[in-house]
Amino acid sequence: MAEHCSFDARLSVSKWPLMRLLYAPGCLERLDLRLFGSLELALGHTWANLQADPSVTLLFYEPPAVSFEVRGRAEIHGEGSLYHRLINAQHDVYHQPHPERWAKRPAYLIAIDEVFDNSASSEGFGTRLL
Repeated sequence: MAEHCSFDARLSVSKWPLMRLLYAPGCLERLDLRLFGSLELALGHTWANLQADPSVTLLFYEPPAVSFEVRGRAEIHGEGSLYHRLINAQHDVYHQPHPERWAKRPAYLIAIDEVFDNSASSEGFGTRLL
């Protein structure tokens, strides 16, 4: 299998060790591409919905025609969980770090069950990919 992870060498390795660990050569042996992580920042309707039912459908859309649908099950991870710390730390790589806010930001770990290509193309229109 070809190595699809990449690390931008322009990023300071000393400043972004998490990025280097996650995306350096050999990353496909460290990452489970059937899992998707996200943070809850608003504690609004998504938070309420996932507490009642862990089923999720995520839509990824790139206008004008590319669209993918990901279906799965979400687990909520709170303070102290390894996933909670990892997903918050990954968030902070791209934004100003605020570890003191992590306690108020639950993490979602989504196990991907199905992926559909819903793009407006002959290969799309609901073609199941996984």
